[in-house]
Amino acid sequence: MSGHKGTRRADVRPCGTEAAYRRHLRRGEDVDLACRQWRDRDWEDRSGARSEVLRSRWAALRDAGYAPAEVQRAYQSAARTAAALAAARGEAP
Repeated sequence: MSGHKGTRRADVRPCGTEAAYRRHLRRGEDVDLACRQWRDRDWEDRSGARSEVLRSRWAALRDAGYAPAEVQRAYQSAARTAAALAAARGEAP
């Protein structure tokens, strides 16, 4: 037994998985390297998919002749935010 209510040792998922990452956070533990790497891959997968959706929506609006300034500003703001997050994580632009 791990000492946590409702969690048997057999049920504990290995590090490098979403369950283990969330377990570290829930218990207030330091997140280990394997779980940080899982989080980074998950974040990249999710942010890449969101960026693709934004680019395709912007392209559709542009191609349809709809390019109001507020749409362009929103897209540019999202691009700046993505770049700032990447820089904060130490990634090259």
